[in-house]
Amino acid sequence: MPNVPRSSGRVVNSTTALDSNVTPVHYGICLANIGTYSDPRVGVRVAEAAEAGGWDGVFIWDHLAFVWGPPAGDPWITLAAIASATSRVRVGTAVTPVARRRPHVLAHELATLDVLSAGRVIFGAGLGGSESEFGKFGEPTDARVRAAMLDEGLDVIRRLWSGAEVTHHGEHACRSGSAATALHRSGGRRAGTAGSPTAPIPRG
Repeated sequence: MPNVPRSSGRVVNSTTALDSNVTPVHYGICLANIGTYSDPRVGVRVAEAAEAGGWDGVFIWDHLAFVWGPPAGDPWITLAAIASATSRVRVGTAVTPVARRRPHVLAHELATLDVLSAGRVIFGAGLGGSESEFGKFGEPTDARVRAAMLDEGLDVIRRLWSGAEVTHHGEHACRSGSAATALHRSGGRRAGTAGSPTAPIPRG
């Protein structure tokens, strides 16, 4: 390893050949959708600077912060603007509380954003960390119920993205009827779940 002071800020490769056992690390910026960042134009400016600076992704909170004080911007509108203004960085939410959204509408929004971004979408899904963003609108606040809605919603979204006809009679989502999916697909969507470091929530 070259003798480089830690404070130098230099990035040094310690090997001449890329080790096939090493997974590259990618770096992203996470923006609030609250306060100053509720203005989509601010998010676009940051995303453009991030892309120019070599960052790999730009992600946005999905909060309804106006229910507890500050203004909040819609993350999907902001992400659409960012996708149109950039060409390389991956984009997505960090994270979307699936229980707050109708799964078939969410699947449609994500698929459309994925086409607009040419396959750069990473979908972050979770329970949601603010009960008031549910309870203020008469939606379930119980973490077990929201966990069940998350599981069911993700299943519906994946099936809708498959391109097959979907008939779903679930406890929380799409209780009746069938939907022949005609969602635009670029093949680039990635999905993942995230949460706070707390004890697992029992389902059922």
